[in-house]
Amino acid sequence: MITFGFKGILDDYGLQMEEIAMDSTCENQSTLHSVWSLILRLKFCVGRTNALGYELFALVGEANGQAVPFAFIFTTSTDGTAASGVKDRMLHDLLNYVVKRCPNTKFTLSDKDPSKVSTFHHMIMHAKHQLCCWHGNEYVKESLVENTPPAMYDLHKAHAVFSFI
Repeated sequence: MITFGFKGILDDYGLQMEEIAMDSTCENQSTLHSVWSLILRLKFCVGRTNALGYELFALVGEANGQAVPFAFIFTTSTDGTAASGVKDRMLHDLLNYVVKRCPNTKFTLSDKDPSKVSTFHHMIMHAKHQLCCWHGNEYVKESLVENTPPAMYDLHKAHAVFSFI
């Protein structure tokens, strides 16, 4: 795993950050698929990350209507051989560094990855976690293409995955 954060950006913008988002390269796609891909055009990684068993995580904030990169993790833990809980600990360590510099965070955003949701909830308990707009739109598009009715929301299943629901 290689992790790096932008201390200068966090020092300059951290206190005014109210929204933090985390995304990663998708397991079944070969490009970055998030709203923030415009700032994450890491051509040397994109296109080969998951074919070789790597994953690239990005943590960004929002300042003055623009995405601001905070930190990245590049890891090989996506091939199924990592010990249980490694991904959660990795994300926890990264977010621990960022959260100390962004004490006024009110919203967190991610896809539906349980590791990301859980990490945000445990590290920034007071913040409201939301599915990011891009991922929500993609879910709706996929449901429309499948031409099937949406699944019924089951509170008990959601609570079994996340006890805070």
